[in-house]
Amino acid sequence: MHGTEENPWTYTWEDLAKTDINGKEYKYTIDEVETPENYGKSKSEDGKTITNTYKIRETEITGRKIWQGGPTPPRPTIKLQLYRDGEPFDDPVELKDGKTSHTWKVDRTDINGKEYEYTVDEVEVPENYKKLDSENETEVINQYVSPKTSITGTKVWEGGPSKRPIIELQLYRSVDNVTKEKVGKPIQLEDGQTKYTWEGLDLTDQKGVEYKYTIDEIKTPNNYRKSISEDGLTITNRYRPPTPPGPGPGGPTDPDKPEPEDPEKPTDPEDPDKPDKPKEEDPEDPKDPEEPENQEKRNQTSQQIQKIMKNQKNQNQKSQINQKNQQ
Repeated sequence: MHGTEENPWTYTWEDLAKTDINGKEYKYTIDEVETPENYGKSKSEDGKTITNTYKIRETEITGRKIWQGGPTPPRPTIKLQLYRDGEPFDDPVELKDGKTSHTWKVDRTDINGKEYEYTVDEVEVPENYKKLDSENETEVINQYVSPKTSITGTKVWEGGPSKRPIIELQLYRSVDNVTKEKVGKPIQLEDGQTKYTWEGLDLTDQKGVEYKYTIDEIKTPNNYRKSISEDGLTITNRYRPPTPPGPGPGGPTDPDKPEPEDPEKPTDPEDPDKPDKPKEEDPEDPKDPEEPENQEKRNQTSQQIQKIMKNQKNQNQKSQINQKNQQ
């Protein structure tokens, strides 16, 4: 049989002996054979009423914080709130210095034995994090979200024609200057444009380490020399006028300008040979047959010497002209 608090259970024993054989009156009391689980037992003074009081059992609820990404250490200080049947229970607790859990000791049921439902949530989501759904209602997951930044690249021209060539700039990022990776596609600077700003860039990687952004041009324009600033965000192109080719060894020559040649220097006329006057005393003696031949050899030697001197002079003048052109 069962009873309630409003309608207690009762039972009446009938036809009981009131006294013993000597007429001494009995005193009757009751007791329960076994006290129900989770109940305490008490008796009334007359011993005829037994009261079972429900003993609310305690339980432990542990709230856990899970971090995904972000700087470590330190972690932000957060507050966890315990809820019972959807209502805040007790005050929020703080998790500091990377602490990731807290345990509450609470009643498992109400006075009627109905179990409570406990959940845990954070009071406020930390900056640069978002809260993810979890299958465990006492678990809070925060995923790191990098703050955003903007980067401006600058192009500087030094000298050169006023009409600037079109250039392409590529944005790069790296962590601790280790490995550079491209960010997006190259952009073009046209019609003398000298700046470009990239918006909505991640300030850090998923571990919260700040990126270093730099730029570079895809190809340096002809007749320009490239230099990059220390912060890697300014590219300077310095104009270098093209150098005309010279007539050096193997170099091209101007077909419209023939190389000047020295005019031939006239040679002094040779003295005519004077015939030997025959001796009067010996008219019959003939001329020395060898003499005309020797004279001819001397003439040939003189002409060869003059030709060699002329060629040497021409060579010297050509060498002087080449030196002037190279200067």
